Amino acid sequence: MLRNDPNFADSYFIMQLESNLAYESDHYREYLTQNRMRNLVYMEECSNKSRAGFTTTRATKDQMQLILNDRITNQGLQFYDNLHTTEDDADAMKRLLFRQLENYSSVLNKSTGKRSFSGKVGNEQDDLCMVLQMNCMYRNVFKADVDHKYEQYHRHWRA
Repeated sequence: MLRNDPNFADSYFIMQLESNLAYESDHYREYLTQNRMRNLVYMEECSNKSRAGFTTTRATKDQMQLILNDRITNQGLQFYDNLHTTEDDADAMKRLLFRQLENYSSVLNKSTGKRSFSGKVGNEQDDLCMVLQMNCMYRNVFKADVDHKYEQYHRHWRA
């Protein structure tokens, strides 16, 4: 859908995939590569340098939550006017995101005494909230590019 939008037809897309125990991020990268999706840049921020994506931990969730709160407080987020979603109704997707953001909070695991964040309430998930937080945090990582891994793509950067 995004490639059909003239604003994104030739854009580079930065893939910020969550890497977990089942290696889904590597499977996504392999699938997209085999299907010749062009202009995709896969961030590789795992301790295992050969893996696509990054691992979420309690510490990264803390950071992501702080960054997202800062963006919300400073009105640093906005929706694209021609929002593309996996659903037909962009407004319904926005409502779902807002509901997930409202549910997202600090959770204490009573058996371990450790705190984490979650938005899973009843049958509700927190995937959209997590993606938004990941985007806020890893946008900063991409832009800072401490290890110069993404330097060749910075000229395409549009803030």
